[in-house]
Amino acid sequence: MSVLIPAYNEEDSIGQCIDAVLASTYPEDCLEVIVIDDGSEDRTYERATTHGSERVHVIQRENGGKHAALNMGLCFATGEVIVSIDADSLVAPDAIDTLVGQFQADPNVGGLAGSVYVENDNSHLAKMQALEYAFSIQAFRRVYSLFDVVPVLLGCLAAFRREAIDGVWGFDPDTQTEDFDITVKILRDGWKTRHSPAKVSTYVPTDWRSFWRQRRRWFGGNVETLLKHRDVCLKPAYGFLHGFVIPVRLLSTVLIPLVSIMLIAAVFWMLVFGPTGYVLATSLFFLLLTALLLWVPVAMDDLNIRLLGYAPLFFVGYKYVLDTNLAISAWKVLRGREEEW
Repeated sequence: MSVLIPAYNEEDSIGQCIDAVLASTYPEDCLEVIVIDDGSEDRTYERATTHGSERVHVIQRENGGKHAALNMGLCFATGEVIVSIDADSLVAPDAIDTLVGQFQADPNVGGLAGSVYVENDNSHLAKMQALEYAFSIQAFRRVYSLFDVVPVLLGCLAAFRREAIDGVWGFDPDTQTEDFDITVKILRDGWKTRHSPAKVSTYVPTDWRSFWRQRRRWFGGNVETLLKHRDVCLKPAYGFLHGFVIPVRLLSTVLIPLVSIMLIAAVFWMLVFGPTGYVLATSLFFLLLTALLLWVPVAMDDLNIRLLGYAPLFFVGYKYVLDTNLAISAWKVLRGREEEW
């Protein structure tokens, strides 16, 4: 088992991340940790080297992006299973054991996606992100997993069979979301990808500026990856990747945001010029319905039930911030502009 931790300007969290991996219940003699400092401008490298040992190797390179850091880590990794963990994430002690067990249970599984939780849910913005992770990521990933086609093995905690990742030549530089891209490549190569109960907690942005920039990179990378693999839409031989994953991702990236923006505009128009009482009653019904939808993943992930108090704001305000960000990100990608990691 080789754990890769790519890091860029993560001096405040890199030590905790390494310590969490070393606290794993997985046998020490079967676990190696490789930290790749990708030209950080802070003290990430110095902080990481204080944790260096026979099991922890710290590598420093010029800044080249997350994909380049991961590829360098692959050059040094010797494990049959490769786990990538973001430097601002903390894995549970039994997470690696859980991942290995799933690989051993089915030799056709090429990649696994861990269960991601928000560590710093102490602000209104962070709480809405916690709801988003539970609903838009965890719940949907469980559905995809039923068909063995989880489309994104998130960087917070992803595991790959070495044979699968070598078969697609590692991580590519042509998208901003290397995790989405490599997952699609693995699926195209005939491997299964699944959801895993292996837990990881991550720190999310707590100010709107950092949040906006993070999502611009995510959404822009999603558009880039969909454009890169658009030929899958014309090839039924790719099975569920062709008939389910890519169409759903296209709908959620292009159509649904536009429809939702039009819908909220129509609601405001009717509140001003139409039957106000009817509109308010209908809106209340849909808010209650969406709160029920949110309750299911919140209960499944054993999250604080008080998060449901953010359900109205999540769907009325937060979601439209995401949709607007997505529209801007897509436009920037089409114009040829990119974001850095």
